[in-house]
Amino acid sequence: MPRGAGRIGWYLVWAVAFGSVGSSMYFVPGLLLQAAGSGAPAVVGLLSAAFLVLVMKEAELTRRHPGGGGAVSQVREVFGPALGTLAGLLLLLDLALTVAVSVVAGLGQLEGAMRGADALGPHGFGVLPLLAAVCIAGIVALAVGGVRGVVPAGLGIGLVALSLNGAVLLSAVVRGGVHPEPVVLTSFSRSSLGLGWLAFSGIEVCALLSPAMKEWASTPTRALAALGIAVLATGPWLMWLIGGLPHDVLRASSAHLLPELAYQIGGFGLSLAVAVAGGGLLFFAAFAAITASYQVQLVLVEMRAWPADATPLSSRFQTPARAVVLSGLIAAAVLVGTGANIRTLGLLYALAFSGSVGLGSLALDVQRWRDGWRGVGFAVGAAISLLLLAGGVGVALAEPWLAVSLLGMVGVGGVIAGLVRSGYWDRAVAAIPGLAPPREIVRNPVQFLTLSQVREDPADAGILVASRGADPRVFREAVDRARQRGLLRVHLLYVDEVPGLLYPQVAEPSDEGLAVLASSCRTIRQLGAEPVPLWAMSHSAALSVAEAVRACGCDTVIIGATQRTVVWQALRGRFVQDLKRALPTHVRITVVG
Repeated sequence: MPRGAGRIGWYLVWAVAFGSVGSSMYFVPGLLLQAAGSGAPAVVGLLSAAFLVLVMKEAELTRRHPGGGGAVSQVREVFGPALGTLAGLLLLLDLALTVAVSVVAGLGQLEGAMRGADALGPHGFGVLPLLAAVCIAGIVALAVGGVRGVVPAGLGIGLVALSLNGAVLLSAVVRGGVHPEPVVLTSFSRSSLGLGWLAFSGIEVCALLSPAMKEWASTPTRALAALGIAVLATGPWLMWLIGGLPHDVLRASSAHLLPELAYQIGGFGLSLAVAVAGGGLLFFAAFAAITASYQVQLVLVEMRAWPADATPLSSRFQTPARAVVLSGLIAAAVLVGTGANIRTLGLLYALAFSGSVGLGSLALDVQRWRDGWRGVGFAVGAAISLLLLAGGVGVALAEPWLAVSLLGMVGVGGVIAGLVRSGYWDRAVAAIPGLAPPREIVRNPVQFLTLSQVREDPADAGILVASRGADPRVFREAVDRARQRGLLRVHLLYVDEVPGLLYPQVAEPSDEGLAVLASSCRTIRQLGAEPVPLWAMSHSAALSVAEAVRACGCDTVIIGATQRTVVWQALRGRFVQDLKRALPTHVRITVVG
């Protein structure tokens, strides 16, 4: 099938990346100011140049591992499966902590929008853990349902948030109202470097989404270049201005300092807009992290370090429902275990981020050395890797109990990996009634072509049937039309419609797809025609049907009456309307039933 079939372009990749990285500015300043005091802007400023190098390394990881493994695949390739498993488990926790931190911080922004309200409690306890867990459940539901408009909505939110950040900076220049001190390095705690890296955290999501990208060369490069410009044009300067807020404001509003900065500069209207946009961006970052964790689980399954039962696509939604729910449960468990305390979550996040991204960066350096890299470029990349790992070491020295807690969580994952590798996990699952796999698995009951394999045949390629079922009336209509035109064959297409951010690493037909193709082929043969079965996996079934029409040279598409409910159409789009827009004007559509 063509690589770009319904997949996301660079601007949507930018939206996901900016949602993940740009949202950090809504919670990192409060954490970093506690650790580094007036030196916090200097920490972010110094790491800004390092972020540029990290952006380039992330783009290279995306190109090297188009299957979506990112840093985990790189560590496995260079250091072997043991350290690959460690990197994968750290990245899985990193993404779970991203979800937890983003939801708690997002609620904090919305609380800040109601100036003076303290409904969530001053220290992150009370109703906050329950409310945050409910939000995680809602995000999981969106991901399981494969809601079509989440990523485009994230693009809109990202552009609004970026514009508002620019408005705050412009207002600071024009109106003043905040008088930041000169950027100097003062005494700061051991955790400052690790927390400083959090200002640029979330970049690890990009390489994990490569299976959903249209192509692997220019898409990540353009998206990450735009990300670097957007983040560096606003983040360090906002941090500098936030550091200049009055000390009493910093103490009282540590959970929502960016809206507070907007209030000091532009008044309530600008503050409200920044808070609402920040909350939306943080919730979108949580959604992106939950979907990206699916790719990490796939890599761990490939290394036989994670249960394969966690990653299959749901037959109803064509989404990896189990993997998504499991990611949400891990995030909720961490959230409840920490009492939704933003500082504890932030420090754990800094540890997991420095470990997973640092290992991936170091593995890339080793690969570059093997490939003959020498000189300044290699040295700078290696220095960034050491700086990432040093940030984690600093947090571990400052908060050893948190380091032990994170190692304990990794240890649980290690035990699961050991059970899976030894075969005990599969035997235990098989002993549970209803969970045992079937004794005999029949694969590929029909030989099919992908859209990239099919060739144009204008002499005998007039009819295409696109069906998710096996309604005999649809095939009878197709065969009758073929006979009237003297055609011997009927092209038959089944599309596994998978949401754009949840593509599996290996595209293969679902069991339902194989069954429908096999049954449909039998019916067409019984009616006296020769079927040509085609299969595609796409974010949009309508786009795949249109691509099949062009590839086969068909001028007629026959489909069954839609069986999608109103709710399904609202979540995943209206197939017939989308198909009409995607097809060439000369192609006829016939709906049967």
